[in-house]
Amino acid sequence: MACKNGFVFFIAFLLALSSAHTCWASRRLLDTPAAPPIPVPFIPSFPLPLPLPLPPLPGIPKVALPPFPAGVPGIPTIAAAAPPPPPATGGDP
Repeated sequence: MACKNGFVFFIAFLLALSSAHTCWASRRLLDTPAAPPIPVPFIPSFPLPLPLPLPPLPGIPKVALPPFPAGVPGIPTIAAAAPPPPPATGGDP
């Protein structure tokens, strides 16, 4: 039983130590004056306005993307231009 009480005391001691450290650290942060903001110039990553549509890059062929697979919720499927299926028959003649 003494071991259990010692363990409870140890946990309570760690909790008190942790809260005291948190209080000390937060007071130290509040006492520190804030640094002035560093001015950052705005540099656009590309010239504006963009010419749309973008011209194709030389040496890179244009490739048509395949349609999305059927059955994906939220994404409309693009039907490929395929011939209609043959009519169903009763079996081989």
